[in-house]
Amino acid sequence: MIRRPTLTLGPEAHERRQERIGGALSTEALARFHFHALAPTEQTAAIRRLAAAGQGEHTIAHATGLSVDMIRRVLAASNANNQGNSA
Repeated sequence: MIRRPTLTLGPEAHERRQERIGGALSTEALARFHFHALAPTEQTAAIRRLAAAGQGEHTIAHATGLSVDMIRRVLAASNANNQGNSA
């Protein structure tokens, strides 16, 4: 029998493993799953609502699982659309 070395992982790694194998989902993982199940227009609206509520780009990126650059692009595009509609 070949013995494989065991690797001690922290609680974060255990949570990620549980998410991958379909175990109990954390509240954050469940929220991200729900966000990614939304239609693109609903995702954009959710990002805009979070920003309007005072959440920062990094906080929104962490909550949605998107990159900070993507959040900035979504907010910039929605701001450009709003300025174009009001002119």
